[in-house]
Amino acid sequence: MPEYTDETAAIQPSGSNEGVTQGATIIPTYAQRFMTSYAVTDHELDTLSLANTGAVFCWSVATFLLGVASSIWIGVALVSPISETAKLLSAILAPVLAVLAVALIAAAVVLRKYRKTQVDRIKAQSGASAASG
Repeated sequence: MPEYTDETAAIQPSGSNEGVTQGATIIPTYAQRFMTSYAVTDHELDTLSLANTGAVFCWSVATFLLGVASSIWIGVALVSPISETAKLLSAILAPVLAVLAVALIAAAVVLRKYRKTQVDRIKAQSGASAASG
């Protein structure tokens, strides 16, 4: 068994290490980011938050209602002896749920459009005041 006189000689790899990178190979780079800020009042912020919340709520309830309606229709389609309750659900409840879901989707689209017009108005007013100020 060879004896090492130098402590570091025992942990050195054998062979040539030329051209081999040891240690971290990450080179840090620096980036700049310019953020645009807009003057938004509390009322405008509340309005935008309410429009976002309303749109998310409408989308969520609409997808749930469409899921329930489609489950009713799929259940009726796959069951061979259709009960009177299933006929009633598929003939009355499922279409009502689907129409309600379509109405909620329309409400969500309107709320998103309203939010977009509010954001565009805020950007236009902030740009006009920044140019004049």
